[in-house]
Amino acid sequence: MWGLLGDTPCPFELLDYTGPLSYTPGSNSVSAFVSLAQTGDTNNTMEGPIVFDKSPSDRFNELTNEPGVWTNAASQTLSFDGELFTRVPRWPTNYAGYVFFADGDPSTPSPDYELWVLSINDTNDANANGIPDFSDDPPAVAPGASAKRVARAWHDESAADHWRGCRPYESNPTDGFADFDELANDADFRIDE
Repeated sequence: MWGLLGDTPCPFELLDYTGPLSYTPGSNSVSAFVSLAQTGDTNNTMEGPIVFDKSPSDRFNELTNEPGVWTNAASQTLSFDGELFTRVPRWPTNYAGYVFFADGDPSTPSPDYELWVLSINDTNDANANGIPDFSDDPPAVAPGASAKRVARAWHDESAADHWRGCRPYESNPTDGFADFDELANDADFRIDE
């Protein structure tokens, strides 16, 4: 769509956050909590709950996160909307989708760091059926037992400021995955075991 953009003189910054993600799978939804700290500066954090609703037509491969709120180290709220997450056929333990914050850094005068890509890699497969526990039907749990899982999480704030100043923002109203070239304000989270 954009073709070759050539060299651009715009400055940009790459951020990387890591930390645990715990989740409890359910029949129709997955309740999770992320706790992320910036690599190289663990004082910068982001954490909060996120709930994924399983698609009635394809519950193992499509989920939509419910709108929610996380907080950063300054206890500022980072509200986000609901977006589609799909299991990636080429990597069947991975799910990917957008997290679209109203403002990813409330300490600046205008909204920024808004569009992020969340990638979840769940190698947990308790029943060995090839479907990660994240979206699989939950196992029967004895009374008093917990079905909570723990995974690793990270995100990378890639080139958002760079691209925001160099080309127009291209929204994604269809909730589909745009090519990286089409994102003007993007980042990446990954959830790994």
